[in-house]
Amino acid sequence: MLLLGGERSPAHLAERLDALTAAIPHAERVTLPGQGHGANLSAPSAVARVVAGFVSRTAQR
Repeated sequence: MLLLGGERSPAHLAERLDALTAAIPHAERVTLPGQGHGANLSAPSAVARVVAGFVSRTAQR
């Protein structure tokens, strides 16, 4: 599972991602530098690169 957050997202969201990362085996957490909670709108190409890389790595398993 890919857990994606933004560096500028509210702290409570980062705390939730920490908890999910600890609870879900093999979860991969990525923090987008300089981005907030709406990175899908403000930096869609960055989000797409992270998702594509994750899919590529997991498809090879």
